[in-house]
Amino acid sequence: MSLPARSPGPLGGGRAAIPAPRSAMARSGGGEGSPAPDSAATEAAWRRAAAAEKSAYGRFCEKLRHPSAKPVVHRMHQFVTEFAAGRPTSEAAEEIHRFQDRAAAWMLSKAVVFAADADEEGTREAEEGLEKFLLCRLYPKLFAATPQIERQTPS
Repeated sequence: MSLPARSPGPLGGGRAAIPAPRSAMARSGGGEGSPAPDSAATEAAWRRAAAAEKSAYGRFCEKLRHPSAKPVVHRMHQFVTEFAAGRPTSEAAEEIHRFQDRAAAWMLSKAVVFAADADEEGTREAEEGLEKFLLCRLYPKLFAATPQIERQTPS
């Protein structure tokens, strides 16, 4: 049994276009091709809805692109590149937690893009985003196979 092929749609890549809300179609006369008087407002509403659907980590990464976050990005990059591989797990965990605590406090107080959302939920999202970002970048250093592990693994 095979699935029916998806048409490329106007967005290309096999994705279908998101239809306009019925209320906007009713106000504009409902016909395709006829411009809606509030098309800019409708577009803005769709963009807000799409932003709300992004994951917390997606929003965190988007904030890192803001110019006020440049020093934060620089510090994180420096930490990741200088982090030594092959250290004991407890020592690595302590160093990561120390950096994460300092970076989160600094990020929420100094970077405008993060300080703007420094309520309880925004703080939690920023801290979790920072943790995920760091661990994703440090994964190869934290969980690299050492010669001892390779000798213990049966072939």
